[in-house]
Amino acid sequence: YWSRAPTNPEGSVAPKKISTNTSSPAAAVDADKPWCPIFKWGQRGGTVYLTIFVPCLKGTDDVSIDITDRAVEFRAERVAEFAGGRSAARSYRLQLQLFAEVDASRCVHHLRHDHVRVELAKRRNQPWRSLQAPGVPKNPNERPDFDHVDSDDSDSDSQPTPRPRRATPPDRASGGRGGRGGVVASLLSGCVEAASGALRGLTAAEVALVLLVAAHVLACPFTKVEESFNLQAVHDLLFHRTDIAQYDHHAFPGVVPRTFVGALLLAAASAP
Repeated sequence: YWSRAPTNPEGSVAPKKISTNTSSPAAAVDADKPWCPIFKWGQRGGTVYLTIFVPCLKGTDDVSIDITDRAVEFRAERVAEFAGGRSAARSYRLQLQLFAEVDASRCVHHLRHDHVRVELAKRRNQPWRSLQAPGVPKNPNERPDFDHVDSDDSDSDSQPTPRPRRATPPDRASGGRGGRGGVVASLLSGCVEAASGALRGLTAAEVALVLLVAAHVLACPFTKVEESFNLQAVHDLLFHRTDIAQYDHHAFPGVVPRTFVGALLLAAASAP
């Protein structure tokens, strides 16, 4: 099925720039402009699964794939048939700079009617954050392969065993504020431990984003979108009092009518 012969009988053809512009009908039949095929990738354990979609592949077509430790180069030549009996040669090119090293000797590939399946064997059994190396722009034709996604069970051997958490005495957890304080303290402790494990392996920008979200949650932990209207009404009752023209609901009335009874009771109970 696989041919490593040059596409030009007179000599090898130098790699050309991949073009993904398919809006022009003339480009669809222009053999001088290689097509970038749609492809998807996923990973499971120590293997990365790469599927390259090229329609109507045959054993006589010129299809080749070169796999090195950090790169994959795919080439395919086929004849596209159009309505009215018209046909034209079409070239496909895909060049990938891999995220990490693979063992080229253990990589395999399979030819199917409409796609090529490539199985890349990782040298180190660690999850890849992307298919290509950092700094390489994501190909617009790249898709995720949800059939090959690492699960918690498959990674259980490579992840360290979590340390058992020590139970906090009720009196220390409550902090002298009753059972509610103990629940809040235990939730905060669990969140800190979960966050410390989740932050491992993140970039500086991702850590900053997570910390920003956490700061918002700590600043206003009991506020949800559904409570924002009622909370604003309590604010207006406490600060604007009888100056009803300054109330927020005049500027943002919302699409659903709401009552001020609950906000009035809460403002009366919390008024200084």
